[in-house]
Amino acid sequence: VLLPDLSGIRFDGSNKGYVHIDRVYASGVNVLNNAHHVKFTNNQFSSMYFRYANNVIIDNNTIGRAGVLHAILMNDVQHFEMTNNTVQHATQDLMRLTGNSYNGLIENNNFLDSRPRGQIPPNEVGGKTCEYDHTDSLQMFGLNGVTPHDLVIRGNYLYDDLSNNGVRPPECVSGKTNVRPHQQGLFLSDPSADSYRDILIEENLVAVHTSNSIYVNGAKSNYIVRNNSLISPSGG
Repeated sequence: VLLPDLSGIRFDGSNKGYVHIDRVYASGVNVLNNAHHVKFTNNQFSSMYFRYANNVIIDNNTIGRAGVLHAILMNDVQHFEMTNNTVQHATQDLMRLTGNSYNGLIENNNFLDSRPRGQIPPNEVGGKTCEYDHTDSLQMFGLNGVTPHDLVIRGNYLYDDLSNNGVRPPECVSGKTNVRPHQQGLFLSDPSADSYRDILIEENLVAVHTSNSIYVNGAKSNYIVRNNSLISPSGG
């Protein structure tokens, strides 16, 4: 049974650590500025945000809800395990890993069914004529000259139900109707100068409505992709 609703959980600073959060419902989690040795198990969170954190365990949680922009963001996070979680329903990326993030295990998670909008309202950041939400199941990119490295991405399930994504206006898609933005799979792009290295992607099941099931741009060395199942959509 989950404990009562919390407005949020925050660990900020290098003196914050050695904490285990279990069976809690919270609207958001923030782990910042060299907080360390934090463990989250069996919880339900609307979103999670990590920046400059290390020794992180995230196991068997449900993360994300409809209307939240990103379910989980990890910027400059080292020595982490993300296992057996369900990450779902965000408007944009379900999980984003950037910058100096390394020694990570992403295993046996479900990345399910983002809810991108067909048009971003003009009053929002990025809201322009015909601009829509871009969604990845798991996105990586370089930041501040460093690219994520030394990672294992194994045994995850990536799925998108296209029917509940937003519909793009016909004037934005050459008059076509019922065109919806789609969730991409594993999308590793925009590396910094050091590029992607020492990364293993194996035994994942990817069922999304795009050719970008597994996309890699800028692999430098020891980059292995093997034994994944890529399921094309009907008519794909």
